[in-house]
Amino acid sequence: MKSFLTIIFSATFILASFAVSAQNGVFDVRFNFASINCIDSLFYVDVEVKAKDAASEFLMSDQNYRFSFNRKAIQTYDITIPADNASVTVETEFLSGVVQEGTTVSFFDPHTLTGSVDTVLSYNVVLAGGDGYPIREGAWTKVGRLALKIIDFNECPNLLWHDSQPQNFPPTFLSEKTTAGVLLPCGENLYENFSDCVGDNCLFPIELSSFDGKAEDCSVKVSWTTQTEIDNDYFILERSYDGQTYSRIAQINGAGNSINSITYDFTDRASGANNYYRLTQVDFNGTSETFNIIQVKTNCEQAFVGISELFPNPVSENDILTIKFMNQVQTTAPRMIITTVDGKLVADNAIELVDGLNTLEFQAGNLPSGVYFVQIKDNNWQSKTKKFAKVN
Repeated sequence: MKSFLTIIFSATFILASFAVSAQNGVFDVRFNFASINCIDSLFYVDVEVKAKDAASEFLMSDQNYRFSFNRKAIQTYDITIPADNASVTVETEFLSGVVQEGTTVSFFDPHTLTGSVDTVLSYNVVLAGGDGYPIREGAWTKVGRLALKIIDFNECPNLLWHDSQPQNFPPTFLSEKTTAGVLLPCGENLYENFSDCVGDNCLFPIELSSFDGKAEDCSVKVSWTTQTEIDNDYFILERSYDGQTYSRIAQINGAGNSINSITYDFTDRASGANNYYRLTQVDFNGTSETFNIIQVKTNCEQAFVGISELFPNPVSENDILTIKFMNQVQTTAPRMIITTVDGKLVADNAIELVDGLNTLEFQAGNLPSGVYFVQIKDNNWQSKTKKFAKVN
């Protein structure tokens, strides 16, 4: 993009820019979904930029981001409406005031937002002094967060950047600070528009499209997929052997806010022959939602194997954990499994077993303090778990 007449610069700047050799700055710009405020019907997106490649890195100065949106989804812009009730506002100014990045220091004026027509907006950021902000390859820089007032959640916002095509004139424009202290237009490269539909995301914190489990030998792989997430802090996965009493086996962080499909999974290495799993989603504000329970059976036989005793319990520094194990079934590749209470694998050791009573040992003295489970497994069977504690 070589035209810089879309932004009004002083005559001094225009004349000076011709005397300086062109810079290499080339930028990418995108809308990045941030969150949805269901109570106030607000849709938040971040305006972000990065350099096209390493050779295109530059010091960013003045910026004019021009875009349009779908009037069926977003309330049309009216310049006469006060900013606190406008259809589109600048919610957060990430590059504002004094900004330091490494050795560069810049001062940006407060951001402004104006509309030329009711669905075309101009988001402006002006460098008041300093070096200009360094824009790098591969790392998106957040400029500001926009809040758009939703009038229909079932319509797509269709945020569209204005590029240098004639039908989109005037385009989005960035300038770069040169070593001579003047500003030059920065070449365009990629405009990432935002056309995803938010739908009825405000009905639930997340939209869960699947929750299931699959037996893998004597373990169970539990997985679930979300289509959307609103303020999703984390998931709690619980397991029960009888469908009545549940224990937490994993806590997995959520994506926060997303309108893309995300799949989560967890492998339960302490599963039994019959397992029930319960999934709970927790918001940032602490509210939660629990989903339907699933049941997963394995082919593992437990009737003729079992840990009869383990000692000392608790174990302390330099202790060796002794495990008495009764075996009355055929073995092929037996293993000793040690896990934390939340299901994290600590040890998976190959062992040898004979028919009848076996005495096994595990160096537990080096474990961090906490509660652990031990279990003996083979390809076609597994024992029930036994719990022991490690103390300092």
